[in-house]
Amino acid sequence: GSEPFSLSKQSYERLLPYQREGVAWLWELHQRGAGGILGDEMGLGKTCQTITFLGGCFEGQQVSHVLIVCPVSVLSVWEGEFRKFCKDVSPLLFHGANTRERDDNLKSVYKRGGVLLTSYGLASSQAEKLARVNWDYVVCDEGHKLKNPSIQTSKKLRTIPADHRLLLTGTPVQNNLDELWALLDFAVPGLLPPQQEFKAHYSRPIADGHDKSAAASEKQLGERRARELRDIFMPYQLARTKADVFNKDKKVGGEEERPEEQGGARIQVGLEVSKKEWIVWLEPTSFQKHVYRQFLDSDVVHAALSSSRSPLAALTVLKKICDHPYLLQKATEVSSLEALREADEEQEAETLEEDTFSELIGAAVASSKMLFVLHLLQELERGGHKTLVFSQSSRMLRLLRSCTDTLKISSLFLDGQVNKLADRERIVKKFNSKESVKVLFLTTGVGGVGLTLTGADRVIIYDPSWNPATDAQAVDRAYRVG
Repeated sequence: GSEPFSLSKQSYERLLPYQREGVAWLWELHQRGAGGILGDEMGLGKTCQTITFLGGCFEGQQVSHVLIVCPVSVLSVWEGEFRKFCKDVSPLLFHGANTRERDDNLKSVYKRGGVLLTSYGLASSQAEKLARVNWDYVVCDEGHKLKNPSIQTSKKLRTIPADHRLLLTGTPVQNNLDELWALLDFAVPGLLPPQQEFKAHYSRPIADGHDKSAAASEKQLGERRARELRDIFMPYQLARTKADVFNKDKKVGGEEERPEEQGGARIQVGLEVSKKEWIVWLEPTSFQKHVYRQFLDSDVVHAALSSSRSPLAALTVLKKICDHPYLLQKATEVSSLEALREADEEQEAETLEEDTFSELIGAAVASSKMLFVLHLLQELERGGHKTLVFSQSSRMLRLLRSCTDTLKISSLFLDGQVNKLADRERIVKKFNSKESVKVLFLTTGVGGVGLTLTGADRVIIYDPSWNPATDAQAVDRAYRVG
């Protein structure tokens, strides 16, 4: 007969205590016939918890058909994690340009059961094909991609039938409660009232209660509705932070034993809990100040201040000047570029104490941020550290890298132009494994999602995002446990 849920001793021992709790929580959800959101902070091992749980379900013959949807960049990560945590289940890929191979893999899972791995793009465009299978589970990694129920991807994925839907995301709610509604309505259909009713009953009263000018009655109503909402969704969401996990397990400064993959020897896995963060404030160079003032006096800024037009375009230019004036390129920024010529003398007058920077005066002296980061990277290299440098601008990263090349700091580069999965994997593997490579430059959009870059022990965010969750995703590429 079949066991309800079966986990091998090796699988159990490979998990940390909080991960075992996560697997047990997933099994409880399964028994209730429900889906949910595994919302652990990034780096705590949502993937390994999910795979271990699914492995136990397959072993106990509780499930036979599982669809996993994830960003293209982490398809290979899922394949690798299955080999590590669930060797008995080999996922098949529904990905790539070869339509016949994709369809053969889908047909194989349909007939024999198993796990099918696909990307959000293909899950959306091929939803009709995927909907022919009655899936036991549809698992969506980086599930916050479904926070907008009106986009095509969300609509298409909802047409794929599943007994259980599981969302994995380290940032369930990035902006407002409507996102929470979208994610929960996908994972646990019918748990919450329809969207407009949800807005009227929960979103608006809670938002109004948080307004600083709210009356006492509005605050009370907001708190009451917030408690009511928490009581409804908390059984369907498990969201733990690294601080929660380690304080609870009293592992601060301690160690957790976990069996080594090869052989029966035990290794000590040190759990470094604290993540130290510094925000560094820098005074702009005289060159930057000159360009900044020039732009503030431009028609673009005057128009933004004197009309109802969005000021975002002007703010973006000011942000570029703070990052590096050489980023100014568009026609609307030409008036500021004129200031570059006027500021030439000031630029050349800026001198550096470090002789090593003498060759870089053209680019480095123009930006105090760039100067600081280059000094810091030199110090980190001397200290034997490996560093991730994130920026939203590929051009900014190339400027930085041209300087680190001159300084003979070995580095790698990853942005949207590296679009082949194999090339991305090669870069990640080389950085994680090669001691001589000290820096990896990444655009936040590409490097901030799904990659495991635990070879690094330092992270620099060159230009913070408008959305703090984006930077948190980037930092946790290195700060990971699971």
